[in-house]
Amino acid sequence: MAEAKAKAAGLMVEKIIESGHPEDRIPKVASERGYDIIVIASRGNAGIKEALLGSVSDHVCQHAECSVLIAR
Repeated sequence: MAEAKAKAAGLMVEKIIESGHPEDRIPKVASERGYDIIVIASRGNAGIKEALLGSVSDHVCQHAECSVLIAR
């Protein structure tokens, strides 16, 4: 649904399937492909679970070379 809306708005959308840890792969692929923005969802895990495991969206935001939009 989000892909269709983005395309209808004239945006170029690309789906990629990668293996590995998403918090590392997402910024790397975005950099390799020269993306302008990463749009990523946040599941909203909070508290001790987030403190121990970390947040993928937070890690991507801190390590991406391009802008990151975190949607809830």
